[in-house]
Amino acid sequence: MIVQTDKTTTIETLSEIVAAFSKARGWNPSDRSTAISISIEAAELLEHFQWDESQGRENAQDIQDELADVLIYCLRFATSRGIDVSTAITSKMDKNAIKYPIGADYFERKTRARATVA
Repeated sequence: MIVQTDKTTTIETLSEIVAAFSKARGWNPSDRSTAISISIEAAELLEHFQWDESQGRENAQDIQDELADVLIYCLRFATSRGIDVSTAITSKMDKNAIKYPIGADYFERKTRARATVA
């Protein structure tokens, strides 16, 4: 396989690679199963940080592999649901810009809100 990089590879190309891999193996999981798999793989990524004070620096390849698993399932899910990943991300970032304006201290407000409830 040709080495792909972020600078030279489109999301569409990655989606096609994932789809071809799955098709060749007869894998066609439901959207539900794929969504569950995203969560499971994300938890496996998190495990590398659970008791690791080095912040995972010593397991860099394992962390890269777990992140890849999460992204592979995300691409599979997006393809199955007809979601354009670039559109989804830029649309969500636009919403985030409104929800979290520059200069607003979101985390301070959350901390105060929790203290008020307690």
